[in-house]
Amino acid sequence: VPNTAVAQRISLGHRLDQLLAFHGPYINTSIETAKTLLSAHGAWYLLLLAPLVLVTRYKRQHVLLILLAACSAAMVLLHAFAFGPARIEPMRTTTGMTAIVWMAVIYSFTKISLARLTVKRAVLCAIMLVPFAVFTAAKSYIPPYYLGWATDLFESHRREFAAAGREHGISVPTVSMIDLGAISWYKQFNVVDMTRLGSRVVAAVPNGPLLSDYYLELAAPDLAVTHNLWHICSHHESVYNDDRFAMRYASIREKLVEGYRYCPGEKLRQGLYIRRDVMQGADSHERRFMDALHLQPSLETIADEVAACAVRAAPSPYACAYIARAVYREKPRLLERYPLAAISALFKASRTAAFDAFLIEGHVNNEAYKQAILSLFDLLVESRGMARLGAGGGYEIYSDGKVIAYRKEGCSRADYEYPFLLNTFIAGRDEHIHHGFGMDARGFRHGGTCIVAKHFPTEAEDSEITHIITGQWNPQKRNYAWRITLPSH
Repeated sequence: VPNTAVAQRISLGHRLDQLLAFHGPYINTSIETAKTLLSAHGAWYLLLLAPLVLVTRYKRQHVLLILLAACSAAMVLLHAFAFGPARIEPMRTTTGMTAIVWMAVIYSFTKISLARLTVKRAVLCAIMLVPFAVFTAAKSYIPPYYLGWATDLFESHRREFAAAGREHGISVPTVSMIDLGAISWYKQFNVVDMTRLGSRVVAAVPNGPLLSDYYLELAAPDLAVTHNLWHICSHHESVYNDDRFAMRYASIREKLVEGYRYCPGEKLRQGLYIRRDVMQGADSHERRFMDALHLQPSLETIADEVAACAVRAAPSPYACAYIARAVYREKPRLLERYPLAAISALFKASRTAAFDAFLIEGHVNNEAYKQAILSLFDLLVESRGMARLGAGGGYEIYSDGKVIAYRKEGCSRADYEYPFLLNTFIAGRDEHIHHGFGMDARGFRHGGTCIVAKHFPTEAEDSEITHIITGQWNPQKRNYAWRITLPSH
């Protein structure tokens, strides 16, 4: 998956910087990752080829196979330093080495030359093989573990999605879940992958207000399932605990569960949900347009709805995003009749034009999702009525008293890597609330633009914030790159 590194917050440039700086923790974790990968994939068994030198006559193709196996092991070693451990299943990204190693080992044993196999050489080879075999077996042993997950639970979710889609007359439901592989295999649904690996925008947008608005206002899955505590807690702040989720989604089944070690003290929603605006018989513009476009997938149907939505002039910038969602649902049928450019042209004046272009042109435009993410900033500021507080370090800073947002044009790599600070001062308190955060955890960078958004600390909820101090810290100089005092909104 192209966005796997993005989803796992792996920065190749940052890791290479740490390698060149010989950063201790980075070196140690990379070595441990390399040892695990080499052991799991049997690289140590290449040592068995050393005693065979005594009794094997090598030909060119044999030498090339051994070199290929050695290069494969070297690539796995470099992979550990360049990318680090993969999430969920650390072995999955380098599995291909195993087949090459064993091909080289087995082929070498079949090429033992009888002409070179004297008694003395055979005995010496056997004596050397024993310790090599014991050593490689010990180094290569990995305790057995379950690879992946059983499909029973995933299949039950697929059947639930399909049944809900049929019941509510949704031709191709957009579903939100974490079981991408099992669900997408059937090609019955459009998927918002909450494990981030299979959805480009979700992969690149970190938790916080930007993801909240993307999920609840733009992507707006028709159906959502929450079942894994890690999954629910990962998006508790951004999605499932947002008031909009409870307001816009009806439960098909639901129970409240304890967060345990994943989110201690929290009550979590676990169940299957459907968005109210797409339910059968819903009195919504979206449902009426979905049905109309399914019956008559034409440019005229789309153009009429775009014009009607513009006339309604709803205050929310997200009010007409449902049109692109419905078009995406019917896109295969529309592309059979019309060129892509003709469909895209209908959305040029949309308030969510970048998101619309991502849905409609994303399969041919690799930059579309990045522009959609950058557009989230303006949509966030407009939808929340955020005021511009001021500027610092080249950043324009906005807030509505609940969320603070930063944007900088001409953003450098240092801007992206320097950690942010946010000191919040509450009326009647002597001490301020200190929060530090990184852009990789709360923001996004593309081209020369950086955007960051986060909620004010939960400790400040229902309190009067008198002012804030915010800035970025330069860890190399151990000083502030910039710092500014501002009102909260």
